[in-house]
Amino acid sequence: MASTLQAEPAVAMRLLNTYQQKEYQFVITQADLDRSPAWEENQDAAPLAPRAAVESARRYAMDDLLRKVRPSQQWLMRRITIEHVGGRENQWIYIIDFIPEQGDAVLLTALPVFRIPVLMDGTVPRANVTLARSGGRGNQK
Repeated sequence: MASTLQAEPAVAMRLLNTYQQKEYQFVITQADLDRSPAWEENQDAAPLAPRAAVESARRYAMDDLLRKVRPSQQWLMRRITIEHVGGRENQWIYIIDFIPEQGDAVLLTALPVFRIPVLMDGTVPRANVTLARSGGRGNQK
């Protein structure tokens, strides 16, 4: 009787958000990046426009993830970054940062930042949600 071993997919990036005693981990594999359009050096614009990346992140954040985290909370987009990841020079992703809306409140502490990755084809990897380990350090890459 023969058995077949399947290799674990190569992880290109892990992005961890810790919020309200839970960890939200996004994992992007090399295979995810290989399926996504490359941003070639001779192209002026990325394959996915920044506003399209924000819309993908917002749709996932508002419809799927952050509404479950805190249903009454409004989240505001605060930052768009683009980062090189993976094993090839032409593989990039967007990272969209959201913060909870505070209205006119004066804050004495830093706002939590929730970071959502978006691939160049507009897909957002689904977060794996677990209870936070004690001593969690917040958002990490």
